[in-house]
This record gives sequence, structure tokens and C-alpha cells, in this order.
Amino acid sequence: MTETRPCFAAFHVENLEASARFYRDGLGIDLHTNDDPRHEEISWRDPYFHFALFPKEAPREPALGLFVEDLEAAHERLVGMGAQVDRTPYVAPWGREARYLDPDGNLISITERKTHRTQGQ
Repeated sequence: MTETRPCFAAFHVENLEASARFYRDGLGIDLHTNDDPRHEEISWRDPYFHFALFPKEAPREPALGLFVEDLEAAHERLVGMGAQVDRTPYVAPWGREARYLDPDGNLISITERKTHRTQGQ
């Protein structure tokens, strides 16, 4: 099996302002709003990792995102073990992605980063 590593984490929080203040002022994570002021976020590079806070009432976003080397192989393994598929593999701006529910119902995304092979698929 190839390396799988976290690339995204999101928390759905009761009080967005209080949680953003905790992470920004208490822990020094430079969260900011983006195009959508209903959440706070930050992305790091080398290696890439994105962290976001969403209000509890926001539409469900994955709790955890993972980069995988081979999306099709990971998808086959998960389906083979009976994982519930939330969204079958599709092309996103950042690469091919699919979404699953873990045994406790947490939404997990797996992404094969955009490469020459995945562009245009």
C-alpha cells in the first residue's frame, strides 16, 4: 500500500467566533474568512494541509481529507470492505476525489492529486 496522509480537517462548531478566536488567538493559527464568510480557514504548503471551521448548521463537509496515490485502488478497497459511498470518484479542481462514511458516519474524502494522468478525466 502506498502512502496516505491527511490533507484536510474540518470541525463543525457551535460558536464560530469563539472557536476561531480559540484557534487564532489561543493557538496562533492564522484563520481567516475566504469568499464564504460563514467559515474560517487556513492552508499550509509543503506539505499541503487545509484546516477549516464551519458552523454546526452549515452543509456537511468532510471531517477529514486524505491524499492517496491511487484513488481507484483505494475506492475498490473501501467498497470491498463494505464502506458506504457518499460520492463516487469525480474530478475536482484539485484532483480526483471520492467521499465515504466511516463506521461512525463521519464524512471522509480521499483525493488523488491532480497529475498529468488525472487531468481531463
